[in-house]
Amino acid sequence: MKVHTPDHIVYLCLGSKCEKKGAKECYKKVKKLLKGSKTKKVEVIKTECTDRCDYAPVMSFQPENKWLITYKQDEVLEKTLHLVTKKS
Repeated sequence: MKVHTPDHIVYLCLGSKCEKKGAKECYKKVKKLLKGSKTKKVEVIKTECTDRCDYAPVMSFQPENKWLITYKQDEVLEKTLHLVTKKS
């Protein structure tokens, strides 16, 4: 049996400080974007606290090892959309 592994993973912290700064709503919007695109290239995973609370909200894009700190939802959606439309 073959397990699907996406090309990119978006890790979004939903710890208490990140959640207070809009991370949960951002997570919902990214999930909706990915569902609408029907792509299997990108997966979004919510995490517990990443211990980077001074920079909340925090997320990372892997395997690129790019981090967004104190981001705006538009930045996240733009970066995720770029991954979805990026040629492999």
